[in-house]
Amino acid sequence: MTLRLLRFFLLFSAIGWAVCIVGVFATWPQVNSIAQGMGAKPIAYDPMLDYWLRMICGAFTLVGVWYLALALWPRKFAVAIPWFGWLMIVEGVILLISGLRLGIGPFPFYGDVSACFLGGAGILFLPRRRSPRRRIPTGFHRSAQRWSAATTLGHRSKPSSTPTELHHLSRFDSTPSE
Repeated sequence: MTLRLLRFFLLFSAIGWAVCIVGVFATWPQVNSIAQGMGAKPIAYDPMLDYWLRMICGAFTLVGVWYLALALWPRKFAVAIPWFGWLMIVEGVILLISGLRLGIGPFPFYGDVSACFLGGAGILFLPRRRSPRRRIPTGFHRSAQRWSAATTLGHRSKPSSTPTELHHLSRFDSTPSE
């Protein structure tokens, strides 16, 4: 159930970002019409503004694609998920401050800010259970765990390790080398 909710919030965020794909392919009059529908005044065509629009819409769409990848393979990208939760929260703060400073009307301001905070909070604060299929850390992480376990048990010597693992552990050893 928790994984389903996490996927829901990730898909919700993916759609919120990827909807900008419209701006990549729409003509300038279409973009102008969409912007006026959201409360903007008519914008005269400027090649630089057209370029920036495509750049921003392309970047936002790619962020949405990353949220989609996180939703499809949450275990594979588990380390990245909190970063993308914080991305939503930070974007919500930016929109809130900018919207209040500029006096933006309720539509789409409230929806954008709410979507960012709701999506980010859902991603970040959703309780996560450890998966039974979770892989055991290998290499450096495993040797560091053994060394940590040995030092917390009061052992002064390093656990038996391969020379490669000892090389990695030597950076964290506070006792002089023997």
